[in-house]
Amino acid sequence: MLRPAISELGRDDLAERSQLPISRGAFSVAQWCRYRGICPATFYNRLPHGEMPAVLKIGRRTIITAEADEEWRVRRERQPATQAPVSPVGRRI
Repeated sequence: MLRPAISELGRDDLAERSQLPISRGAFSVAQWCRYRGICPATFYNRLPHGEMPAVLKIGRRTIITAEADEEWRVRRERQPATQAPVSPVGRRI
């Protein structure tokens, strides 16, 4: 069966397709952030601290493999819950 050309698909069809779970071996950063519900700015802010999954640079693209995503998920599940945030004057909020 032939797939319809993009011009034959309506905008709703394209929007619906973009919301489907990703079942391939790698994500772009934007796809991964959408999949995990993380803001891209948070991803890039936390990346230097080692709090995000490992990335691969392929040319100009940044890729997150399914294995890196799984490792990140397991690492986050094993991480103990953090303490309550502390204000700058040392009191708990």
